[in-house]
Amino acid sequence: MRQLCFIMSLLIAGCATSKKQNATVKNPAQTPQQVATTEKIITTENSKTAHIVFNTATLASRISDEIKNAELIKFNDGINIILDEQPGKALMFSGFGSLLTAQGREVLQKLTVILKAYPATSVKINSFMDAGFAASDMEISQRRAKAIGDFLIAKGISPHRLMIRWQGGLQPRVKGNSALVKSKNRRIEMYLLTPEK
Repeated sequence: MRQLCFIMSLLIAGCATSKKQNATVKNPAQTPQQVATTEKIITTENSKTAHIVFNTATLASRISDEIKNAELIKFNDGINIILDEQPGKALMFSGFGSLLTAQGREVLQKLTVILKAYPATSVKINSFMDAGFAASDMEISQRRAKAIGDFLIAKGISPHRLMIRWQGGLQPRVKGNSALVKSKNRRIEMYLLTPEK
């Protein structure tokens, strides 16, 4: 009889302990579903955020508002900002040198603000000169592209986000020898690449 009571007391104690353990541990059958639901919400939320942040039209609108006289060309993976030297436009550089003008620094300061607001973007900077194969054009083109890169880096943009290129006069946009044509070909293109969706 004593043995039977002892066995019964052990069984009762075991049931109580089991109930306590079940009370402190979440039901394993529900945990994956809860986690999956949470992940789905997070993923959906992140997708919405990414879509809003990297909407090309929204980014283009902001660039257009901030950087006047720039020509914008939208692509699936980003936006190309083209700044040429046509009369009446803000000149990025003084004369045929690589020294940034006050207007050029202002444009790049505005671009810096945009890049900081969109930290996952990268920028491909390309400098072009008049049509032709002159070595001096290539040298000026190189110095101009580097001047822009140096400015952005000095303002806190990571060099890892920048790709610096120069073409000299090898890729004119417009054919011809008039002063207007040449002013269109002397340009800076800054291609803002958005992350893959």
